[in-house]
Amino acid sequence: MPDQPSGVTRTTPGAIIVVQLDLPAGPRVIGRLDLSEVQSLNPHIRFTSGRIVGEYAYFTTVQPPTLAIVDLETTGAHPLYDRVTEVAVIEVEGGEVKDEWSTLVNPECAIPAAIQALTGITNDMVAGAPTFGRFAGALHERLAGRVLVAHNARFDYGFLRQEFQRAGLQFRARTLCTVKLSRRLYPEHARHNLDSLIARHGLECRARHRALGDADAVWQFLRLAAEERGEE
Repeated sequence: MPDQPSGVTRTTPGAIIVVQLDLPAGPRVIGRLDLSEVQSLNPHIRFTSGRIVGEYAYFTTVQPPTLAIVDLETTGAHPLYDRVTEVAVIEVEGGEVKDEWSTLVNPECAIPAAIQALTGITNDMVAGAPTFGRFAGALHERLAGRVLVAHNARFDYGFLRQEFQRAGLQFRARTLCTVKLSRRLYPEHARHNLDSLIARHGLECRARHRALGDADAVWQFLRLAAEERGEE
């Protein structure tokens, strides 16, 4: 069997993998590892179609995109007029959480009483918090190149774009909405809001209507959906 090219990491997207076909004595082999061993190194490895030369097939590896699971708490529902009061980001790479980050945000306006009651975030809590502009650059860098995942992604994405614009930054990202994902994967159910997903799938939410708690619940749903309906 040809040796795997030097300097190639098997779990790196674009790596060349050599697969020997039709081995009479056992499982197929990738390099010097069989398929089960490679999957144990990184269960998220997938393979593109390759080319077959004689008894060997040559494939390139692909991996899931890096994700930023985002949740925002806000003073209302309109990005043009309302402001962000809390941000949370869970960074996921190769199916594993690499970092979590969250902060309260001073919205530079009063939080309506109904919103305070819903989220538990009060005017006093955000009085000493940074404004969005204070950390906009760092957050922009944190999200760069990642797929933005959110429950009702249009809401979070719209607020982020508006807040970044106020800070003098342009923001664009690919998005994945877990409301739409749930509707597609579980069409037998009528309700797909986050409370329904938490109850239906037995998710744990450390703090409902707080940014990091809700983002973590979305991450749990993504993992569960991948396990149950991964091929879909």
